Amino acid sequence: MLKTRLFRQIRRISFQYWLIYFILIVFVIIVNIAIYTSYIPIDQPCNCRQCEKKYSIKYFDVDELTFVSVPRPLKKDKQKRTMKLALSSWLACSPKSRVLLFIERDEFDPTGKIPDEIDNIFGKDRVIYAGGIRCDHSGVPYIHEWFIQGIKQSPSKYITFINSDILLSENWLKRVKQIFNIMDDKPTVLIGQRIDFDLKGEKFQKLIFSQDKLLNSIDNMVQESKHSDHSPFGIDTFTFRADKPPFDPEMIPPFMMGRYNWDNWLIGWFNRICDTVTFNLDPPIYHINHNRHSFNVNDSKVAINHHLKQANMNYFGSNFDTKWEVKNGFLVRRNSNEKIELKPLSEE
Repeated sequence: MLKTRLFRQIRRISFQYWLIYFILIVFVIIVNIAIYTSYIPIDQPCNCRQCEKKYSIKYFDVDELTFVSVPRPLKKDKQKRTMKLALSSWLACSPKSRVLLFIERDEFDPTGKIPDEIDNIFGKDRVIYAGGIRCDHSGVPYIHEWFIQGIKQSPSKYITFINSDILLSENWLKRVKQIFNIMDDKPTVLIGQRIDFDLKGEKFQKLIFSQDKLLNSIDNMVQESKHSDHSPFGIDTFTFRADKPPFDPEMIPPFMMGRYNWDNWLIGWFNRICDTVTFNLDPPIYHINHNRHSFNVNDSKVAINHHLKQANMNYFGSNFDTKWEVKNGFLVRRNSNEKIELKPLSEE
């Protein structure tokens, strides 16, 4: 009865009212579409993995490797000295090496002084400022994003992921080339052990910032400074082929950069899926001492990586347990009798 009465009332509405009602609905739809498209331009790029820009490799020799790092904006003088020295050491290892930094040039150094000095010493266009990578809500970069974007954007076949406070020694690249020649096309990740030292202003001023003299100058400075061997548990560089990565970076958990556990998890994982080689301290890399982060897992910033490690097979590895190691002039396969004599680096 009620439905019949309602139907009769609807039938009494004239066609003109229905037409006006229809026009108003269409008008509201058009206005909403116009508002939506004004806030989200049609030509705005998609942010998904599939639509990211494609890159191609241009450089194929080990001498042309690219170093990938995520530095913080330069503010304090000590920070500027550290970053200038680190960047310079990466570029000084080869006149053909390059650096890929995930930060904008203006954000890296608003004064432009350090980037300009690097350009003047080593040549323009050797440092790529690629902008930021995905971070958490407080702006801390994700480790997996560092590897994903570094591999994707590297212009070089060979690539080194390196912490921004790490310097190279004079023979480091010679050892890299030597080991890659031996390992051939095997999926391999190279790491090494570091020496910690105090960087003093007066010693920094005496360094020779040039393509052919800087690394030797750094070696001498470290020996003359207060220094000590760091624990073999610390990992600061990862070197491998970017054209055929020995692992899938998408499989790396979203560890937080600048906190512990992610590096040891990576080596533990790599030990299961590819060859790993440590140089130990032959040759070393160098680390400039600074205030260290907390190790306390009750610290929320430390706890994230700790729990991610536990939730992802709890892998753990270090310079102690790579599949191969450089030892006493040989490349030695652990837990076997296999070893390969290495030519002295002074003869390379």
